[in-house]
Amino acid sequence: MQVTKITSPADAGSADPHSYTQEQLQTEFNFMMAERKMRNLLERGLITEEEYKLITEENKKSFPTFLASVI
Repeated sequence: MQVTKITSPADAGSADPHSYTQEQLQTEFNFMMAERKMRNLLERGLITEEEYKLITEENKKSFPTFLASVI
């Protein structure tokens, strides 16, 4: 196994991990709102757990965000 020490974000080959564009922030917000609405429908019994899971997977495709990848 090989271990590589990353000493700065530039070494990792990525931009500042805390820097987001307005478009990225809007996409994150849209995903969070869609997720909140779906959870509310689930809690009210208006959709099933299976429907919730299917819709969440579609939302992950529609809103490609950091949050979608961890949920």
